[in-house]
Order: sequence, then C-alpha cells, then structure tokens
Amino acid sequence: MSEIDKITLKDIETMIMILERFIRVSRKAERLLKQLGRSYGGSLSLSKDDFIRDLIRETIMQRKMAEEEEFEEVSEEELDEETRRILEKIRKRSESK
Repeated sequence: MSEIDKITLKDIETMIMILERFIRVSRKAERLLKQLGRSYGGSLSLSKDDFIRDLIRETIMQRKMAEEEEFEEVSEEELDEETRRILEKIRKRSESK
C-alpha cells in the first residue's frame, strides 16, 4: 500500500482548508500591496515574489533578534555554588592549554 493510498477524506478536507486559508491570505496581501501603491502615488512596484521574499527575510531577522535577546548575561554573584565550581574548572583548564 503506497502513501497515496493511505490518504483519507479527512486529510483531503484538511488540505482544502489550508489552501483556502492560503488563498485568503494571498488576496489580503495583494489588497494591501495595492493600497500601499496608492499611498505612495503608484511608485511602489513590488511583485508578489519580491513581497514574499522581503516578508520571509524580515521574519527570519526578527526571529534571530528575538533569539539573541533571550540570552542574558549573568554576573558571577548570581551563579549558584555548583555553577561557580564548574566555571572555575573551565577557566583552569583553558589556562593550562
């Protein structure tokens, strides 16, 4: 039995719902692009591909920035005793190399 034979009616209905959602979002993006074009006097000439590429690039940049912001510096006073001992071992090991 192939993978295609395992697809159920529920799977197809789910795929249809996903495609319908994609179409709605795409149409909304097109409307927004047209509105932006009118706002800028028609000088905005982004194709759908350019818009999607820029949107993906912006999303990736925002995620990277969010990941970087999650990392916080911790002072040695804030470390517990076990962490301090481990840190000291690492420092000694790196000094000996």
